Amino acid sequence: MKINCQVSGITFREVKTKPDGKVELVHDKENKYDPLAVKVLWGGVDVGFLPAKSEAQKMFHKTPTAVGITGFSFSAGVDETTGEREFNKEGNGSLASLTLWLSGKSEKKFFEKDGKKYQRITSFLGAWEFESPEAQARLKDWQRTADSETVFKFSAKLGTIIHELAEDIAGGNKSRISRLIEKERWQPLSHEERLYDDDLMICGAYDMVAAEILSAKELGEEIMIDWKSSSDIREKHKYQIAFYAKNKGCKKAVVVALGSKNKCGFKLYKMEEAEIDRRYEIIKALAKGEKPLPTKVPITPHKDD
Repeated sequence: MKINCQVSGITFREVKTKPDGKVELVHDKENKYDPLAVKVLWGGVDVGFLPAKSEAQKMFHKTPTAVGITGFSFSAGVDETTGEREFNKEGNGSLASLTLWLSGKSEKKFFEKDGKKYQRITSFLGAWEFESPEAQARLKDWQRTADSETVFKFSAKLGTIIHELAEDIAGGNKSRISRLIEKERWQPLSHEERLYDDDLMICGAYDMVAAEILSAKELGEEIMIDWKSSSDIREKHKYQIAFYAKNKGCKKAVVVALGSKNKCGFKLYKMEEAEIDRRYEIIKALAKGEKPLPTKVPITPHKDD
């Protein structure tokens, strides 16, 4: 899907020089007027926002989005003869308008196996609102016991981690990610396997399963590991890895998050069997319509045949 939109708020910024570089979209989480505000950067210059509640803003938050420039104009002032505002594309005066195209890439929401249709766990969890105060209160009540979070930080260059992980598993290269694996004493066993839950009719592909190295000849229990490019570990990430761990039979799980806020490293969230079981049971209750959470889109609860 491809749409066009006019950037809002340009005239308030008085951009006097034509920016040089690509257009980037950034979620302005600190915006006090609109928590979903999306800032438009052109060559690193803040030129405005995607219109509030627009299809462009919705697309940005819903799916990975490509963006480019359709058109722009500058204004050097008002023509003395006609009294009309003059526009140009040479960069004379101040930026007056900027039109963007946005293209969203929708991920596959369902997979079929043996004639059965399974919904992706990311698609399922993405429909539920986990982060709102109402949702947090319900989840805390359902779990009854507080989650324990352990956070560690290690040095890493962001943006290369997942590529390096793939290289490490394939070729055993010593890189930043392999040093993290070494520090945690993880022995990679498998990766990118798709799991199918026949009870919930939900599926998903985990990132990596590893085992703790106890000695040169002995490995510990299998650990489910999921890598996230976000800056923080969100509730849905914890439920996602619980789904993977439960279906793979892992009694331990770790979410590894990396992002721009953590300039020097990673965040790790470690989960034991009891928490995995609790979170999986909540996924099961949500899927079967036994427990409600606020939803982002209408949900049809799973029903047994």
